[in-house]
Amino acid sequence: MAEILIISAEMPYPVRGGDQLRQYNLIKRIAQHHNVYLATFLHGKEEEEIGVQEMRKYCKGVHVVHAPKFRAPVLMRRFISNLARWRPLCESYHFVPVLEAKVRELTSKKDFDIIQAEHVYMSEYAHCTPKNSAHKKVLTLIDIESVRIKRQFFLEPIGQNKIRYLIDWVVMKSFEPRSMRRMDKCIAMSEIEAKIAKKMAPMVDVEVVPNGVDSKLLTPVVPSKEKQLLMIGSLCYPPNIDGAEYFVKKIFPLIRAQDREIKLNIVGRAPTSRVQALACVDGVALFSNVPEVRPFYERSAVSVVPLRSGGGTRLKILESMAFGVPVVSTTIGCEGLDVTNGENILIADTPKTFAENVIRILNDQSLQDKLIQNGRKLVEEKYDWDIIAQRLLNIYDELLE
Repeated sequence: MAEILIISAEMPYPVRGGDQLRQYNLIKRIAQHHNVYLATFLHGKEEEEIGVQEMRKYCKGVHVVHAPKFRAPVLMRRFISNLARWRPLCESYHFVPVLEAKVRELTSKKDFDIIQAEHVYMSEYAHCTPKNSAHKKVLTLIDIESVRIKRQFFLEPIGQNKIRYLIDWVVMKSFEPRSMRRMDKCIAMSEIEAKIAKKMAPMVDVEVVPNGVDSKLLTPVVPSKEKQLLMIGSLCYPPNIDGAEYFVKKIFPLIRAQDREIKLNIVGRAPTSRVQALACVDGVALFSNVPEVRPFYERSAVSVVPLRSGGGTRLKILESMAFGVPVVSTTIGCEGLDVTNGENILIADTPKTFAENVIRILNDQSLQDKLIQNGRKLVEEKYDWDIIAQRLLNIYDELLE
């Protein structure tokens, strides 16, 4: 039984986003075989009162520090300092003395076999250890950040944010492979991202442990006869903001031109003002910070994933398939998933073809049934958390041999 320290930017519970969902489900399963310790930030009272208690069910130790809240002048100084050391801007938020001190304290008192950092911008914490430490270092590449930032840069309109994305992209292109090379093992979300990582840092050992779903917990809903579409995700995440605007402004009018009864529900946490403005469009409804997503799947005939940027793999697609709701996605939206266009998903990269695919599902019962059955089969056979956790356990065994 190994001693494993996982360093995360967010408390895995309560689950509010894809990163937390992944960490929570994997930690639950890993803890059945190894002693797991967690070091992370607290972002609110709910995490302190509920999250710590929940994670202590699985972790031998839950070590937390309050997430820092930087005022603008302090944050600007950290940005400048990071750039001087050729570090990305996003690390300014996450690599802070208070968590660094906590990791140093933990590793000085206990000999860990594996130290695992979640996200490249958390990677420096894996090296805050005594010089004679013999532990193995693992980095989870939740996204290939340089690819994600590059895509967002090209979508961003001219302005201050575009400049920020450009700076972060340029710096991340060197920071990311440099961080990977310092690890004993890197974990990618898909074969596509593993190939990108190996191209960036050829000598790095990269393996794939994809995202997943709990197929036993997410049982299929009764197929809906209502003409409702569902877009679900974190609504403060830039790729989701762009995707929502792209769908409502470019795709949804084409759909409504075919059938005015079709409606769109946008569901997710922390919607920005840009997303909130979309609720003013006829036929669009916004639901934020909902306690349970199943009711929305129950009344949805199609799940739409109109993403044009981002990275990693989309838990929302796997979740939709587990619930038995057909999916229409862009190529980027379903990137990295072992899906087949026309078999378990429909893929479209222009507003016209995206709208046509949505209408096809609504009007073709046999196609709808086919996508539902094949999507559910895919998540059961390949993307269940039990299967995925075993892949991670095998990697740990290999490292510890």
